[in-house]
Amino acid sequence: MADNYYDSEDFRNILKSYEESEKAGENRFFDSDDLLNIADYYCLHGKVPQARAIVDKVLEMFPDSNDALLMKSRMFLTYDHDPDKADNVAEMVSDKHDVDYAYLKAEILLSRGMGEEAEALLQKVYDEADDEEPEEIAEEISKIYIDYNNMALAKKWFERSGNDDFTSKKELEVRILISEGNIEESQKILNELIDDDPYNTLYWNLLSTTQYMSDNIEDAITSSEYSLAINPNDEEAILNKANGLYKLGNYEDAIDYYKRFMRLRPDEESGDMMIGVSLIAQNRVQEGVEYLKKAEKNISIDSTHNNEIYQELVIALCKLNRFDEALMYIKRSESADCEHNEMKVLQGYVLMNKGDFEGGRECYQQALSDSGYAPMIYLKIGMALYENRLYTAAYMTTKSLLEICPEEMVEAYAYHALFCYYVRKDDEYLEYRKIAYEKDPKLAEMVLGEITL
Repeated sequence: MADNYYDSEDFRNILKSYEESEKAGENRFFDSDDLLNIADYYCLHGKVPQARAIVDKVLEMFPDSNDALLMKSRMFLTYDHDPDKADNVAEMVSDKHDVDYAYLKAEILLSRGMGEEAEALLQKVYDEADDEEPEEIAEEISKIYIDYNNMALAKKWFERSGNDDFTSKKELEVRILISEGNIEESQKILNELIDDDPYNTLYWNLLSTTQYMSDNIEDAITSSEYSLAINPNDEEAILNKANGLYKLGNYEDAIDYYKRFMRLRPDEESGDMMIGVSLIAQNRVQEGVEYLKKAEKNISIDSTHNNEIYQELVIALCKLNRFDEALMYIKRSESADCEHNEMKVLQGYVLMNKGDFEGGRECYQQALSDSGYAPMIYLKIGMALYENRLYTAAYMTTKSLLEICPEEMVEAYAYHALFCYYVRKDDEYLEYRKIAYEKDPKLAEMVLGEITL
């Protein structure tokens, strides 16, 4: 990033002087702004403990430093997932009219699930904009919503941010395009951005994401490697490469990169989760369970992998015939932000594994009723019945589903073909296999690719 202050000679000299003084145990004086810049730089390069120490040092010297308080509060929010601690520190900021204070308070509200209150606060900031242009405020608000994965509101605020062709606007546009599945247009913009700034890891990481989404896994790994060549501690690039390796079935190398990610972000549950999943894929189920348990303990207020962690953990425990323990984790998932109807289907799967077929059937019925008889729950039940080797019941479930809503459930064609195969309905299998490959060839290949009549 040629225009980035952290790549400037001035900053490099300050950073070098600071690190030399720390190594020598000297007590050189540094301006508080310089120290906070170093802390921010360290965060970007995975040196969070060192960054925290610098912020605390600034607050020892300048207890009323609003910038240091804002940074400390944001660290509690980002790395500890603790909105209460973040809020306590934020309240120590003296200038409550500072727009950065307002942004931080909105993020605290979002992390607590108080979306309406956050939107009201951000709308107030926008309405009262004076020193800053409303378009700039709208752009910042769009960034906040992107960070919290609310793409509908991100797009709304992006559309208020003006028509100028600034680089920052292009970055936002790319993220919104990716969320909408518009891979081709997002890659076009990213290639333009990379041509202008080839040392920007953000662009390489976003490009890697789009390539992964379009199943160009080798290219996705290559893009992540470009990013890592620029910054070996780039968390997103490490995670992107790990995910690519996992998708290719290179589980051991994937685990190495997930562990590397966890060393930088021990607060994140996704690394332990994917290490667990990778171990299970190698039939190292007990080891995988231990990592999934670590991931479950790291679930925080703003975690996004709750459902996946609990489902993988329950299924793995079933493989070990630890059914009561699996049911315990289903019970624990009830107080987490999960897809509870899907977990109810999983409970039925566990009970049937345990031999309680009537209890399993009741779970399936409850999941259907509570979901309003959602097509996806029908499909999940069919898959669970199949895993319990109740092939006829699985077949009848997807047959009914496709008779009721054939266009809503494209995924059902591949699974119905699979179930046809197991109940020896060869002609029906061939009919639905053909439809499945026409409607979703990737899924069809994953479900049916190894079957031959």
